[in-house]
Amino acid sequence: ISFAEMKRCRIPLCLTTVLARAKPWIKPGRNNQSGDCDWPTQDMAYAFAMGQLAYYRELERRGDLTIITDRPGLDAHWERWENNDADAAVGIILTMEGADPITEPDRVQHWYDLGLRSVFLAHYGHSHYAAGTPAIDQPESHEQDGPVTEKGFALLKEMSKLDMPLDMTHLSDTSFWDAAKVYDGPVYSSHTNCRILADDPRQFTDEQIRFLIERDGVLGLSMHFAMIKGGFTGEACRVDPLSVTMEHIADHIDHICQLAGSTKHVCIGSDLDGGFGAERCPVGLDSCEDLHKI
Repeated sequence: ISFAEMKRCRIPLCLTTVLARAKPWIKPGRNNQSGDCDWPTQDMAYAFAMGQLAYYRELERRGDLTIITDRPGLDAHWERWENNDADAAVGIILTMEGADPITEPDRVQHWYDLGLRSVFLAHYGHSHYAAGTPAIDQPESHEQDGPVTEKGFALLKEMSKLDMPLDMTHLSDTSFWDAAKVYDGPVYSSHTNCRILADDPRQFTDEQIRFLIERDGVLGLSMHFAMIKGGFTGEACRVDPLSVTMEHIADHIDHICQLAGSTKHVCIGSDLDGGFGAERCPVGLDSCEDLHKI
């Protein structure tokens, strides 16, 4: 994925994340690894996420992207692409994959003022707000199913004031239903597949999918091969990548459409910015241009 490739492949718009996790058991003095997004405190997660936002703003200044924050901005951006404006940049809508950089619930207003338009409560494992995707192959770890925290319920209340969409991707089952019971704002999932076709807790059950449909939400499908066919356990994948094809993606699309009775609640989530490339995509998905095959 690159902005040049997205422009060449006629992909005008995507959700783009800031991502930093706060884990109290992380040792501050450990050696930092490339791609590491775990920090001991929320203050440090905030600083790391602000650095990512600063990078996006520098790219916007250079003309590589356009940060979209409202409907008029989206309409104007779309019109430029429909008119084949050669100078039109790729548009991004900013989301936060795991809420730890929001140091206190009422600080979501601060992030909203900076352009943030969507929030996940958690990513992998526990955040300060909820339990995220559990590590099913590590029962002794901290990364297990659990509830939304008191701080998490307070954050949902603050998000509701802003009518900010809650991205329910990565929530563990208990936290999913905790949030579902109380959150009255818009809900969706940016990159989750069907558990009935890929049997692991990273994907949604039919009951969870029906909830999103009933709330007029949309599900974007991930292109990671283990999330399409199952067998995703942390970094270890028990799936032969050559056994996963674009037809398997179509099966997930069809399943959601059958549950919904229409095509209105499924889209391309991709997750192609998620630290993997074509080596973990279905056969036939060699670049973002191949998304058009769907």
